[in-house]
Amino acid sequence: MEVEKLKNIAITDVAVRLGIQLVRNKTLCFMHDEKSASLHFNKNSNSFYCFGCGGKGDVIELVKIILKTDFIHACEWLSAEFLGTVSSKKFISNPKSVRTAIHKPSLDNRHVANIEIYTWIVNNTTLSKVATDYLMSERKFTKKTIEKFQIRDLMDPKIFLNKLLGSWSIEQLTRCGLILTDDKNQPRLLWWDHVIIFPFVNVESQVEYIQARRMKKDKNSKYLNLIGVKKPMYNSVCLFDMKVGEKLVICEGIPDAITMEEYGQKAVGILGANSFQQSYVRDLIDYNLYVLPDTDDSGVMFGKKVQEFFKSAGKNVNTILLPKNVKDLNEFYTANIRNK
Repeated sequence: MEVEKLKNIAITDVAVRLGIQLVRNKTLCFMHDEKSASLHFNKNSNSFYCFGCGGKGDVIELVKIILKTDFIHACEWLSAEFLGTVSSKKFISNPKSVRTAIHKPSLDNRHVANIEIYTWIVNNTTLSKVATDYLMSERKFTKKTIEKFQIRDLMDPKIFLNKLLGSWSIEQLTRCGLILTDDKNQPRLLWWDHVIIFPFVNVESQVEYIQARRMKKDKNSKYLNLIGVKKPMYNSVCLFDMKVGEKLVICEGIPDAITMEEYGQKAVGILGANSFQQSYVRDLIDYNLYVLPDTDDSGVMFGKKVQEFFKSAGKNVNTILLPKNVKDLNEFYTANIRNK
């Protein structure tokens, strides 16, 4: 049998034949427990990738995992099902339950995203007048944009922690990166004072991640990420409405991605150069890509890193250069709005 011919069989066709139900080429991952679909099937690279656990592979690897078999038998099954060259009596082409057929790895001590808790947080918070004034006056975001991105704030995280503990255990909150232990060995939220919350919302209106921005201006950290939880791409939900070849801007950070929305341009936000992942290349490669880095040294590094990732895949990415007298797109945008 020709292995390359097997590898070129459409992975979505293979997935369906294996009994996997796809919605927009996504499904619940069969390699770990989850409540929201994070397993993506990419037709262009003919591969699968899970944004939750990092599991990935081609059509042969997919068959190996689902049918719990080895490379040779996986190839024989593919040949029988799609090329009709060998018998497939030994294999089940439509398992009753893909999820129960897969060995579920035991949970370890790593922090992992918890969509249910993050969604609960957003559903149980609002946006104060103080935060609204900041977003509209200083950031120049419109009310429509603020509502679209479901931006919230917490004025007193200590009080909100008590609400959380009414629904979730300290262990659950710690595991999803929300809880720290103070110097008195008491649990406290990652956020210790007034913060604006930026949720990462998926196509099912569930929250996959949260980044917070402190309102207080001091020497401490301004942007706070969840502890130990993998940082995803911000506003990736916009990709579901995009066409091949459409312009997409890769921004450094959340405010610039939101600002692009004010310009009427589709954009995603990456939380720093080290947060860009190889899997993003597969997700974004079909679009007309532009990278928009900040003007500082870390911004230069961010722009170069994005270019390198796509260059290795044979994809050219254009760079949008901002004037040196501004630090990022939002500063440039607000300055121009004020001057109008």
